[in-house]
Amino acid sequence: MYKKFEVVPSLYIPGKDITVLHVEFLEEALEAVGVLRDLTAIIAMKGISILKIHFTGLYATIFLDTTGKSPKEVEETAEALIKGVKFIKKVDIQIPEVKGFAIDKTVIPTFFNERAIILRESAFKSIIEGIFKSLKVVPQTVLYIIGREMGENFFKRHVETMGVMDKRSYALIAEQIFRGIGFGIPENVKMDLEGGEVEYIVYDCVEC
Repeated sequence: MYKKFEVVPSLYIPGKDITVLHVEFLEEALEAVGVLRDLTAIIAMKGISILKIHFTGLYATIFLDTTGKSPKEVEETAEALIKGVKFIKKVDIQIPEVKGFAIDKTVIPTFFNERAIILRESAFKSIIEGIFKSLKVVPQTVLYIIGREMGENFFKRHVETMGVMDKRSYALIAEQIFRGIGFGIPENVKMDLEGGEVEYIVYDCVEC
């Protein structure tokens, strides 16, 4: 069984004023020790609760509970981070616009350095159901063709990004990506690398 995690840096807690700090780090931060410790310690000293932290590369999205806090207190916290944490380059403040909800408006999702479009399961299934209702006669064929085209283009893109690898490594990476982006849980039942044929059983498939 797998655990779920939120892909989009967002948060919903009814009744809270949620302020977003988008923190940009210097490259040296990737190898430095104690950056996250120093960052959270400064926020704690300001008496502000951290609701969630979303890290990716040189950026962090920090969701703060600023219910009852003034804009000046938030600004002072951001200034303290820049002064007190050695490898912070910049801190952007996004004040609450809607009670109980916040999202980092400075980022868009990417995957392997390519822009990613995130569809929730309900939206993805609506597309599939729409194809079945509209075409009626050949929906399975259309889905097969689309799936094959997507797979081939994914493969080409991954080869461009990761470089030349052995076939087994490509297959294992494909399995992990398939699961990681939410299509389902693949179980390999056949892997003929010389013949170029692999076979999987997919559990919890989003298309089913």
